[in-house]
Amino acid sequence: MQSVMVVEDDPAFAAAVEGYLTRAGFDVEIATDTFAALNKVEAREFDMLIVDIAMPSGMPSGLSFARMVRYRQPRSRFIFISGYKELAGVAAELPGKVFAKPVDLDVIVSEIRSQLAGSPISGE
Repeated sequence: MQSVMVVEDDPAFAAAVEGYLTRAGFDVEIATDTFAALNKVEAREFDMLIVDIAMPSGMPSGLSFARMVRYRQPRSRFIFISGYKELAGVAAELPGKVFAKPVDLDVIVSEIRSQLAGSPISGE
């Protein structure tokens, strides 16, 4: 079973994504902040990480988190989400598609399957 971690500070949205992805056949873990997410990544490698770009003040942003993960696990794959449309362009430096909230979870599932079935990340 393919594993997905969702890094999302909105618990209701995280729970909705978790339920949807679980029903789609993925093994899903949730982290409600990037500190918790880093601990989970230290313990386990995930096939896909879905990361909210904007995080509450005082913790690493989703992009900073992704940089840290890529340093530790270069083969990591990402999908970025954000409620702030202006942040969508800032993720261009990292591999992974960016979606603005509200997201269509069918599209997210399709993107996960496409990335995991596709060719390796460039640079591998």
